[in-house]
This record gives sequence, C-alpha cells and structure tokens, in this order.
Amino acid sequence: MNTPLRRRHAAWITALALVLPIAFAAAIATRQAPAVARELAFEPRAAHAPEPLPAGQGELALLQRADGPRWQARHDATRITIAQLDGEETPDLLAYWTPHDAGGDKLSPDAVLLGPLHGRERTFARPAADGALVLFSLAHGEVVARATLEAR
Repeated sequence: MNTPLRRRHAAWITALALVLPIAFAAAIATRQAPAVARELAFEPRAAHAPEPLPAGQGELALLQRADGPRWQARHDATRITIAQLDGEETPDLLAYWTPHDAGGDKLSPDAVLLGPLHGRERTFARPAADGALVLFSLAHGEVVARATLEAR
C-alpha cells in the first residue's frame, strides 16, 4: 500500500530537483534592471537651513513644560531659532507651526511640520506672520510645549 506512494513521492522530488534550479536560473536571467534615481535640480537655498538669528536679535518667547525642560524661541519675520535652556532632551521632539492654535494636548489639523529638534538649538523658516509654535514628542505622543508668536 505504501510502495506506490513512495514511488510517486520519489518521482516528484527528482522532478523538482531538476526543474527548480533551471526555473531559478531562468528567473534571474530575465529579471529587469533596478530603477535608477534621477538627479534633482540643485537649489542652494533649499539645501541649507536658514541662518540662525544672531544673539540678542528677534523677539523672545519661552516654552515651558511644568515638569521638565524649558525652551526659548527667538523669532523674526522669516525664521525661528529654538534652543533648549535646561532639562533632559525630550525623545523624538518635533517642531510644528500652526496658524490657529486650538490648545490642549492634540495638534491642530492645520499644523505644519517644521522639522525635528536634534541637539540643543535649531533654526527653521517661519511659514506665516502670526501663529503658534508647538513642540510635540513623537515618542510620548503628546504636545510638550507651545507658544503663540506674533509678528510686530
């Protein structure tokens, strides 16, 4: 009873041992070349971050969390420089700009990502005249601090 099944199994294994390497070699030989990324036009201004505000220039706003670090934001009409003053670095900290600050622990739907805050100081281009700067911790999923910045 088992002998016919064993013969059939041996025939299939032998056929697969012959066919699979040939099919693999054929598939490798007929595959298409990977897509090559084309170079983008180089814009020197877009490649570099805005220049930081010199010390003492711009208006000053303080952002503070009740139980932790403090940040200062110096800003003028075109840029914002954010610096951490004290406390431990918050993990995965992102800076957002929103023209209509709703407050609370959530980001407003019209918030625009300025970028990540790595290190102690970073400068971003300012998207609009009036609005709010919101610091959001991606690791904790919460708004860490916020400040309303008005242009004068």
